Amino acid sequence: MLDVLDRAYTARQYEKGLSSAAAAERRLKFGENALAKERKTRPLKIFLGQFKDVMVMILLAATVISFFLGEFYDALTIVIIVLINALLGFVQEYKTEKTLQALKSMAAPTAKAWRDGKLVSIPASELVPDDIIGELVREMFFGADIRKGFLLDGFPRTIAQAKGLDKALSGVGIPLEKVFFLRVPKEVLISRIAHRQTCPACGEAYHMSGKKPKVTGICDQCASELVQRSDDTPETVSKRIEVYNEQTEPLIEYYRTQGILIELDGTSDVETLQGQIDSALKAA
Repeated sequence: MLDVLDRAYTARQYEKGLSSAAAAERRLKFGENALAKERKTRPLKIFLGQFKDVMVMILLAATVISFFLGEFYDALTIVIIVLINALLGFVQEYKTEKTLQALKSMAAPTAKAWRDGKLVSIPASELVPDDIIGELVREMFFGADIRKGFLLDGFPRTIAQAKGLDKALSGVGIPLEKVFFLRVPKEVLISRIAHRQTCPACGEAYHMSGKKPKVTGICDQCASELVQRSDDTPETVSKRIEVYNEQTEPLIEYYRTQGILIELDGTSDVETLQGQIDSALKAA
Protein backbone atom coordinates (compact mmCIF):
# COMPACT_ATOMS: atom_id res chain seq x y z
CA MET A 1 0.00 0.00 0.00
CA LEU A 2 2.88 2.39 0.76
CA ASP A 3 4.23 1.80 -2.72
CA VAL A 4 0.81 2.51 -4.29
CA LEU A 5 0.35 5.77 -2.39
CA ASP A 6 3.92 6.85 -2.98
CA ARG A 7 3.53 6.60 -6.74
CA ALA A 8 -0.12 7.46 -7.22
CA TYR A 9 -0.08 11.24 -7.26
CA THR A 10 0.53 11.52 -11.02
CA ALA A 11 -0.34 9.52 -14.11
CA ARG A 12 1.46 6.34 -15.06
CA GLN A 13 4.22 8.10 -17.01
CA TYR A 14 5.31 9.82 -13.78
CA GLU A 15 5.31 6.78 -11.52
CA LYS A 16 9.05 7.22 -10.92
CA GLY A 17 8.81 10.99 -10.64
CA LEU A 18 9.66 13.56 -13.28
CA SER A 19 12.70 13.36 -15.46
CA SER A 20 15.22 16.18 -15.17
CA ALA A 21 14.22 17.38 -18.63
CA ALA A 22 10.50 17.39 -17.77
CA ALA A 23 11.17 19.24 -14.51
CA ALA A 24 13.23 21.86 -16.35
CA GLU A 25 10.46 22.30 -18.91
CA ARG A 26 7.84 22.84 -16.19
CA ARG A 27 10.10 25.21 -14.27
CA LEU A 28 10.53 27.25 -17.45
CA LYS A 29 6.74 27.30 -17.99
CA PHE A 30 5.58 27.97 -14.42
CA GLY A 31 8.60 29.75 -12.98
CA GLU A 32 10.47 29.03 -9.77
CA ASN A 33 8.64 27.89 -6.66
CA ALA A 34 9.47 31.08 -4.79
CA LEU A 35 7.72 34.21 -3.65
CA ALA A 36 8.39 37.37 -5.60
CA LYS A 37 10.90 39.57 -3.85
CA GLU A 38 9.17 42.41 -2.07
CA ARG A 39 10.42 45.95 -2.30
CA LYS A 40 12.14 47.13 0.86
CA THR A 41 10.10 49.56 2.93
CA ARG A 42 11.83 52.89 3.28
CA PRO A 43 12.55 54.11 6.83
CA LEU A 44 10.48 57.26 6.24
CA LYS A 45 7.47 55.16 5.25
CA ILE A 46 7.90 53.00 8.35
CA PHE A 47 8.02 56.12 10.53
CA LEU A 48 4.97 57.73 8.91
CA GLY A 49 3.13 54.44 9.26
CA GLN A 50 3.25 54.82 13.03
CA PHE A 51 0.72 57.65 12.78
CA LYS A 52 -1.98 55.49 11.16
CA ASP A 53 -3.03 53.96 14.47
CA VAL A 54 -6.53 55.02 15.53
CA MET A 55 -5.38 56.03 19.02
CA VAL A 56 -2.61 58.21 17.58
CA MET A 57 -5.13 59.93 15.32
CA ILE A 58 -7.33 60.63 18.33
CA LEU A 59 -4.38 62.12 20.21
CA LEU A 60 -3.47 64.30 17.24
CA ALA A 61 -7.05 65.52 17.05
CA ALA A 62 -6.90 66.31 20.78
CA THR A 63 -3.70 68.26 20.12
CA VAL A 64 -5.41 70.45 17.54
CA ILE A 65 -8.38 71.05 19.84
CA SER A 66 -6.09 71.94 22.77
CA PHE A 67 -4.14 74.35 20.58
CA PHE A 68 -7.26 76.23 19.47
CA LEU A 69 -8.49 76.37 23.06
CA GLY A 70 -5.23 77.97 24.12
CA GLU A 71 -4.04 74.94 26.10
CA PHE A 72 -0.56 75.09 24.60
CA TYR A 73 1.10 73.10 27.41
CA ASP A 74 -1.37 70.24 27.00
CA ALA A 75 -0.95 70.33 23.22
CA LEU A 76 2.84 70.20 23.53
CA THR A 77 2.64 67.33 26.02
CA ILE A 78 0.44 65.27 23.68
CA VAL A 79 2.76 65.95 20.72
CA ILE A 80 5.79 64.76 22.73
CA ILE A 81 3.94 61.59 23.78
CA VAL A 82 2.92 60.87 20.17
CA LEU A 83 6.47 61.43 18.89
CA ILE A 84 7.99 59.17 21.55
CA ASN A 85 5.44 56.46 20.73
CA ALA A 86 6.18 56.83 17.00
CA LEU A 87 9.93 56.62 17.55
CA LEU A 88 9.62 53.49 19.70
CA GLY A 89 7.33 51.86 17.13
CA PHE A 90 9.67 52.84 14.29
CA VAL A 91 12.74 51.38 16.01
CA GLN A 92 10.96 48.11 16.78
CA GLU A 93 9.50 47.71 13.28
CA TYR A 94 12.76 48.71 11.57
CA LYS A 95 14.74 46.17 13.60
CA THR A 96 12.14 43.48 12.86
CA GLU A 97 12.35 44.12 9.11
CA LYS A 98 16.14 44.00 9.17
CA THR A 99 16.02 40.73 11.11
CA LEU A 100 13.60 39.15 8.63
CA GLN A 101 15.77 40.24 5.71
CA ALA A 102 18.80 38.67 7.38
CA LEU A 103 16.94 35.40 7.99
CA LYS A 104 15.75 35.29 4.37
CA SER A 105 19.29 35.75 3.11
CA MET A 106 20.50 32.93 5.36
CA ALA A 107 17.72 30.49 4.51
CA ALA A 108 18.45 27.77 1.97
CA PRO A 109 15.39 25.48 2.05
CA THR A 110 15.53 22.11 0.36
CA ALA A 111 12.92 19.49 -0.40
CA LYS A 112 12.73 15.84 -1.41
CA ALA A 113 11.49 15.03 -4.92
CA TRP A 114 11.63 12.16 -7.40
CA ARG A 115 14.01 12.83 -10.30
CA ASP A 116 14.85 10.25 -12.94
CA GLY A 117 13.55 7.44 -10.74
CA LYS A 118 15.50 8.50 -7.64
CA LEU A 119 14.46 10.38 -4.48
CA VAL A 120 16.85 13.33 -4.28
CA SER A 121 17.23 16.54 -2.29
CA ILE A 122 16.79 19.72 -4.38
CA PRO A 123 16.35 23.45 -3.63
CA ALA A 124 12.72 24.16 -2.78
CA SER A 125 12.66 26.80 -5.53
CA GLU A 126 13.14 24.02 -8.11
CA LEU A 127 9.95 22.17 -7.18
CA VAL A 128 7.38 22.08 -9.99
CA PRO A 129 3.58 21.55 -9.80
CA ASP A 130 3.42 17.74 -9.72
CA ASP A 131 6.20 17.56 -7.12
CA ILE A 132 4.30 19.85 -4.77
CA ILE A 133 0.87 18.33 -5.34
CA GLY A 134 2.25 14.82 -4.94
CA GLU A 135 3.69 15.63 -1.53
CA LEU A 136 0.45 17.21 -0.36
CA VAL A 137 -1.62 14.21 -1.46
CA ARG A 138 0.72 11.77 0.24
CA GLU A 139 0.65 13.78 3.47
CA MET A 140 -3.15 13.81 3.38
CA PHE A 141 -3.38 10.05 2.92
CA PHE A 142 -0.85 9.24 5.61
CA GLY A 143 -1.84 11.92 8.13
CA ALA A 144 -5.63 11.51 8.33
CA ASP A 145 -8.34 8.88 8.31
CA ILE A 146 -9.88 9.69 4.94
CA ARG A 147 -12.45 6.92 5.36
CA LYS A 148 -14.43 9.43 7.41
CA GLY A 149 -14.62 11.65 4.35
CA PHE A 150 -12.43 14.33 2.83
CA LEU A 151 -12.67 17.46 0.69
CA LEU A 152 -10.18 18.54 -1.98
CA ASP A 153 -10.29 22.19 -3.09
CA GLY A 154 -8.54 23.03 -6.36
CA PHE A 155 -7.16 19.53 -6.87
CA PRO A 156 -6.75 17.78 -9.23
CA ARG A 157 -6.00 20.37 -11.91
CA THR A 158 -4.86 18.10 -14.73
CA ILE A 159 -5.93 14.78 -16.19
CA ALA A 160 -2.63 13.27 -15.02
CA GLN A 161 -3.31 14.33 -11.44
CA ALA A 162 -6.91 13.08 -11.67
CA LYS A 163 -5.74 9.64 -12.80
CA GLY A 164 -3.15 9.59 -10.06
CA LEU A 165 -5.84 10.46 -7.50
CA ASP A 166 -8.08 7.68 -8.84
CA LYS A 167 -5.26 5.17 -8.40
CA ALA A 168 -4.51 6.38 -4.88
CA LEU A 169 -8.15 6.13 -3.82
CA SER A 170 -8.43 2.72 -5.45
CA GLY A 171 -5.44 1.61 -3.41
CA VAL A 172 -7.27 2.38 -0.14
CA GLY A 173 -10.67 1.19 -1.40
CA ILE A 174 -12.41 4.59 -1.26
CA PRO A 175 -14.28 5.96 -4.31
CA LEU A 176 -14.51 9.63 -5.25
CA GLU A 177 -18.22 10.38 -4.81
CA LYS A 178 -18.82 13.98 -5.88
CA VAL A 179 -17.03 16.61 -7.96
CA PHE A 180 -18.44 20.15 -7.82
CA PHE A 181 -17.88 22.51 -10.73
CA LEU A 182 -18.82 26.16 -10.14
CA ARG A 183 -19.35 27.72 -13.54
CA VAL A 184 -18.44 31.44 -13.68
CA PRO A 185 -18.08 33.62 -16.82
CA LYS A 186 -14.56 34.85 -17.63
CA GLU A 187 -15.41 38.53 -17.18
CA VAL A 188 -16.83 37.85 -13.71
CA LEU A 189 -13.71 35.93 -12.70
CA ILE A 190 -11.47 38.76 -13.84
CA SER A 191 -13.56 41.30 -11.93
CA ARG A 192 -13.56 39.20 -8.76
CA ILE A 193 -9.82 38.65 -8.71
CA ALA A 194 -8.49 41.88 -10.23
CA HIS A 195 -10.44 44.08 -7.81
CA ARG A 196 -9.63 42.34 -4.54
CA GLN A 197 -7.33 43.78 -1.90
CA THR A 198 -5.99 42.33 1.32
CA CYS A 199 -4.49 43.66 4.54
CA PRO A 200 -0.88 42.44 4.97
CA ALA A 201 -1.12 42.92 8.74
CA CYS A 202 -4.32 41.12 9.77
CA GLY A 203 -5.27 39.27 6.55
CA GLU A 204 -8.69 40.90 6.15
CA ALA A 205 -9.93 40.73 2.52
CA TYR A 206 -11.81 43.40 0.58
CA HIS A 207 -13.31 43.84 -2.88
CA MET A 208 -13.75 47.14 -4.67
CA SER A 209 -17.16 46.23 -6.08
CA GLY A 210 -18.35 44.24 -3.08
CA LYS A 211 -16.84 44.47 0.38
CA LYS A 212 -15.28 47.94 0.30
CA PRO A 213 -13.23 49.38 3.19
CA LYS A 214 -14.71 52.40 4.96
CA VAL A 215 -11.65 54.43 3.95
CA THR A 216 -10.26 53.69 0.49
CA GLY A 217 -7.01 51.75 0.74
CA ILE A 218 -7.12 51.41 4.54
CA CYS A 219 -8.06 48.30 6.54
CA ASP A 220 -11.15 48.69 8.73
CA GLN A 221 -9.73 46.33 11.36
CA CYS A 222 -6.19 47.64 11.96
CA ALA A 223 -5.85 50.78 9.79
CA SER A 224 -3.00 49.25 7.77
CA GLU A 225 -2.56 50.08 4.10
CA LEU A 226 -4.27 47.55 1.81
CA VAL A 227 -2.30 45.86 -0.94
CA GLN A 228 -3.07 43.98 -4.14
CA ARG A 229 -1.25 40.81 -5.09
CA SER A 230 1.13 41.31 -8.00
CA ASP A 231 -0.57 38.47 -9.90
CA ASP A 232 -4.09 39.88 -9.47
CA THR A 233 -3.96 42.14 -12.52
CA PRO A 234 -6.48 41.61 -15.39
CA GLU A 235 -3.64 40.54 -17.71
CA THR A 236 -2.31 37.94 -15.28
CA VAL A 237 -5.78 36.64 -14.49
CA SER A 238 -6.52 36.23 -18.20
CA LYS A 239 -3.33 34.23 -18.58
CA ARG A 240 -4.27 32.02 -15.63
CA ILE A 241 -7.66 31.39 -17.25
CA GLU A 242 -5.90 30.35 -20.47
CA VAL A 243 -3.83 27.85 -18.48
CA TYR A 244 -7.05 26.60 -16.85
CA ASN A 245 -8.72 26.13 -20.24
CA GLU A 246 -5.73 24.16 -21.48
CA GLN A 247 -4.98 21.99 -18.46
CA THR A 248 -8.01 21.88 -16.15
CA GLU A 249 -11.11 22.24 -18.30
CA PRO A 250 -10.72 18.67 -19.72
CA LEU A 251 -11.49 17.43 -16.19
CA ILE A 252 -15.12 18.53 -16.64
CA GLU A 253 -15.75 15.86 -19.27
CA TYR A 254 -13.48 13.39 -17.43
CA TYR A 255 -15.68 13.47 -14.32
CA ARG A 256 -18.92 13.92 -16.28
CA THR A 257 -18.36 10.56 -17.98
CA GLN A 258 -17.93 9.02 -14.50
CA GLY A 259 -21.35 10.38 -13.51
CA ILE A 260 -20.05 12.25 -10.44
CA LEU A 261 -19.87 15.82 -11.78
CA ILE A 262 -22.27 18.37 -10.26
CA GLU A 263 -22.40 21.71 -12.08
CA LEU A 264 -23.53 24.82 -10.17
CA ASP A 265 -23.92 28.48 -11.02
CA GLY A 266 -20.88 30.12 -9.44
CA THR A 267 -22.42 33.59 -9.73
CA SER A 268 -25.09 32.72 -7.14
CA ASP A 269 -24.80 34.15 -3.64
CA VAL A 270 -22.84 32.24 -1.00
CA GLU A 271 -25.93 31.07 0.92
CA THR A 272 -27.54 29.61 -2.20
CA LEU A 273 -24.38 27.76 -3.24
CA GLN A 274 -23.83 26.44 0.26
CA GLY A 275 -27.38 25.10 0.37
CA GLN A 276 -27.01 23.38 -3.00
CA ILE A 277 -23.68 21.80 -2.03
CA ASP A 278 -25.04 20.65 1.34
CA SER A 279 -28.05 19.06 -0.34
CA ALA A 280 -25.87 17.24 -2.87
CA LEU A 281 -23.55 15.92 -0.16
CA LYS A 282 -26.45 14.67 1.98
CA ALA A 283 -27.86 12.86 -1.05
CA ALA A 284 -24.59 10.95 -1.50
